[in-house]
Amino acid sequence: MIPLLSMGPKAEQRKAFSAAYAALENRIKMFVALPIGQLDPLKIKQKANQIGRLSDPNRSCRDLRR
Repeated sequence: MIPLLSMGPKAEQRKAFSAAYAALENRIKMFVALPIGQLDPLKIKQKANQIGRLSDPNRSCRDLRR
């Protein structure tokens, strides 16, 4: 659920914002965990795009190390 579109009760809105925050936080952690010093610029871009396309925001950053 997109928080901005959540027009339901306050509890539903809080849940939507919490889910969005968790997804964003996890994606940031995944990006920061990348071995940037070992990757060339193209590979960094590919990994960043891969992180941005994740449908499961709770996916492990180990999945991106390949």
